[in-house]
Order: sequence, then C-alpha cells, then structure tokens
Amino acid sequence: MVLREKDLRLRNIKLPEDLQIALPWYQDKEILFYSEGEGTEPYNRITIERMYTYLLKIGEVYIIEIQQNNKWVSIGDVTLLER
Repeated sequence: MVLREKDLRLRNIKLPEDLQIALPWYQDKEILFYSEGEGTEPYNRITIERMYTYLLKIGEVYIIEIQQNNKWVSIGDVTLLER
C-alpha cells in the first residue's frame, strides 16, 4: 500500500532491500538523539533488521519519501500501531 499526498508518500517497507536505505539514518548520532533519545548508540544492519522485523509484527512500517526532481527520495521511516 502507498499513501500519497502531493510530494509526500508513505510506502510499505521492503526487507531486506530497505535496510541499506535506513542504515545511514540509524548511524547518525543527531538523528538518533531526536528520534530515539539521548545516549543512543548507532545501530548496525543486524540491529536495524531486528527492529523492523519486530515492528512489522506489532504494526505497519512505512518508508517516508518526498518527490524531488520527479524522483522519490527516502527521508525516514514511521511505524503505525494500535494502542
């Protein structure tokens, strides 16, 4: 499923293909500070794969993309779940 609004879309994550896209996000200390909290150490590929596998069991995981120059560029991820 793809959810789209103008130049923004959410598309279902594809494993293992999207692991390479996510790796730089989860190794960036500034991104981790604002998304996971202070003191979070960078994730490796195995940790990211385990995280996404778990999140897919409890909710829906999407890659956030924006359209630039007629091309979709991945900028982050989001998990939606019922509570």
